[in-house]
Amino acid sequence: MRGPLPELGTAHAEGMTPLLGSVLDASELPLAELQAARLDGQLIPCAGRYLTIDAPDAAEVRAAVVHGGRSDRVIVELRSAAWVHGVVLRPPAAPQLCVSVSARTHRGPSAGLREVRFEQGDLTKLGGVLVTSPLRTALDLVRTADDGEHDEDRDAVRELLRLAGTTPGRALELLDARRKLPGKAHALRRLAALDVVGTLSPR
Repeated sequence: MRGPLPELGTAHAEGMTPLLGSVLDASELPLAELQAARLDGQLIPCAGRYLTIDAPDAAEVRAAVVHGGRSDRVIVELRSAAWVHGVVLRPPAAPQLCVSVSARTHRGPSAGLREVRFEQGDLTKLGGVLVTSPLRTALDLVRTADDGEHDEDRDAVRELLRLAGTTPGRALELLDARRKLPGKAHALRRLAALDVVGTLSPR
């Protein structure tokens, strides 16, 4: 991530263990010290963790915030992945996480996460954290969102497709070629509508 951080404040810096990294939580510091550093303006609360004020605005940092130090099998998906990719302003209040069906199930914190089937190219690794790729994230959003959420997600989906180097029309073709994907018919209609809007929009 980054090198050693600057000292956290004056009154609260004494006795603190030197910190590394840009993402902190109660496993690194007592909650009281984290909150004191936040009040000093040294930390910013985000998705249940804290970012240092000099944390880079990078996908790797956002991925670490959402992942929260969980097992390396845990995958960031849906709107959490959209935030990691930088296409929405805020992450969901609760991290949206899953594991691949190809991963062996073990007892532990990730055992209760839903299992998802992924194809080659559906996942990317950012700072050691598995995140659904921009294309897979876009396809997941159009498949799973209710109508109200989809209205909010349209711009994010378009930007995810741009990051993936594709268009709604091409994404529609790729989705249509996949089998046994829940919500596929719903998603195809939404992508077709996005493609029409894109065609009619002024250049």
